[in-house]
Amino acid sequence: MAIASFAVSTIIFQGQSSRIFVEQGRLGNEILNPISIGHQSVSLALICLERLSIINRLNKSNVKESKRNNIFYVIINISLMIFGISLVIFAASRSPIIAIFICGSLFLIKLQRQGFNIFKTISFIVVLIVVVNFALGFALDSGSSLLERFASTLNGDEFYDGRFIQRPELYQMAMQLINDNLATGYGLEIPHIGYPHNLILEAFLSTGLFGGCLFVIIYVYALVKSIKLFFNRKSSWGWLGLLYIQYAIGGMFSGNLYGYYIFWYLLFAIIGLKENFKPRLINNHM
Repeated sequence: MAIASFAVSTIIFQGQSSRIFVEQGRLGNEILNPISIGHQSVSLALICLERLSIINRLNKSNVKESKRNNIFYVIINISLMIFGISLVIFAASRSPIIAIFICGSLFLIKLQRQGFNIFKTISFIVVLIVVVNFALGFALDSGSSLLERFASTLNGDEFYDGRFIQRPELYQMAMQLINDNLATGYGLEIPHIGYPHNLILEAFLSTGLFGGCLFVIIYVYALVKSIKLFFNRKSSWGWLGLLYIQYAIGGMFSGNLYGYYIFWYLLFAIIGLKENFKPRLINNHM
């Protein structure tokens, strides 16, 4: 994940991509769109957070080798987390930012439930706020359109050169088509517009009532299982649950059923994972 993010950063700041950032205020090119870059960077930051949590638990377990390498691993993971958050801000996509905010909040709840040192927690939050403030300031000075994109959503004037329709109206059109074709569904896309940017709406739109309900059941089951994995101290697969939560949230604001392949990989991985919560700590799962 870290290597991929570094590779992305070297590509997107070159040539055509740099021109796109100047024009649109978002990192991306024809191959790597801003949403994909944002979600990949969110995954990097979240995995680093989970790694820091594991390092803290190992440090309490009197593992000599882990204690010797503790400072090195902490520095590496904090550095990569800062790098990931910075890329999220430069990508200026809303769904990755919403996903990292919700997943980060879940992570703070997890730390509180596990009795994490309150001083460490507050110190970490302060450092994170400073990093986000610095990265956001640098991105805005460089021409990022992040704040404008959120403001346009709140003001209800979210049109891009007259080509795209507002999300609320898009959802309304999708629900109207679902209501008119409740038994069999209408299709994958809204006529002359495209997919509805919401996986659940698209499931009902493309497969009808039965297929939509089946998708919701599977989606919610995997989400509940992911939350249990993430909050269970005895599970070494909390990071996998956290990534599914990220992409499940992202799928409510962007993405489509036929192209959201990372979501499908994570969905089937979560469903197929056997919950074997033996009390053990694994240091090399990620």
